[in-house]
Amino acid sequence: NPHCNKFFLPIKPQYHKTLLPDAILNTENATDLLGNIAHRYALRKIYISCAFRCDAKPGDLLVFYRMGDKDRKNFSSVVTGTGIVSKIKKGFSSWNDFANSCQNRTVFPLSQLQWLWNNRREQLILVEFLFLEAFPKRPTLDFLRRETICGPKEGARPFQPLNDEQFGKIIAEAHKLGES
Repeated sequence: NPHCNKFFLPIKPQYHKTLLPDAILNTENATDLLGNIAHRYALRKIYISCAFRCDAKPGDLLVFYRMGDKDRKNFSSVVTGTGIVSKIKKGFSSWNDFANSCQNRTVFPLSQLQWLWNNRREQLILVEFLFLEAFPKRPTLDFLRRETICGPKEGARPFQPLNDEQFGKIIAEAHKLGES
């Protein structure tokens, strides 16, 4: 939909594989994904953020960005796929409200959710989304910088907006045939 907003959603490597198993990298071990863990198979998944700004709303597109290793960030940080926002929730009335909103749809165990509640309660933003597509080719941070989608010294930021031209460049790169 060309009329929706588009945003980057960066995910740390240790969470990316388990939250988005369909977008696993070739260098990652798929056997780590064995077992019946609810959030991996949930249709609607939850991304928890403490960003101070989130302009995303239901119907907007998310562009998933797997953060890479510090020493090889230019080529190990990659765009892996897209999703669509189904709900944004913040301003929770209680611990139960927060915990129930996350149940079986986030990578975080209950202990981590409790820590977030105790330490970041006022900043918590839950982004419920549907995963749409894992890209056949993964545009790198180097590509994003060359195309001036990201600054020369930075990577994708949480809820960084993408204009239609930037989004189009990412999609074109992600679907180039015969290259990897």
